[in-house]
Amino acid sequence: MKMQIQYTIMVVAWFGFFSALTVARQPWLAGCALVVFGLVSLNVSRAFNSDFNLVVGQSEKHEVHFLRNQMTGRVQITVDGVVQLRKIEIQSFGRSRRFELSLGTAEHHDIKFVKSRPLLFAPWRKQPIQVLVDGTVTAAF
Repeated sequence: MKMQIQYTIMVVAWFGFFSALTVARQPWLAGCALVVFGLVSLNVSRAFNSDFNLVVGQSEKHEVHFLRNQMTGRVQITVDGVVQLRKIEIQSFGRSRRFELSLGTAEHHDIKFVKSRPLLFAPWRKQPIQVLVDGTVTAAF
């Protein structure tokens, strides 16, 4: 219910922005509508951020932490507290994105994080992430 109200506010603010510019010719009102749209969309996309931990390995265990901010596109992957990958996605035309890393010395593992996005309204919808360890899906978030 809360998400439906926020989506409704976003739609009203979006149409208010254009009607304030074209019909009413009030740029200050258009600016207010744009600020409301931005704040509500920031709040909506914050609900879809990805932040999870997983432990990889049997004898040589490593804790992998994945963090992705959906609004800014910032991705950070840490292994045992050390940053292994830090990236910002500015524009993505593909429907899926892969983040790969290898870890372990005695017990070697290849880890892939596969993020897929919906075709329409991607910043305001959940973008599922699959975790593949050595080619097998071990978790989905």
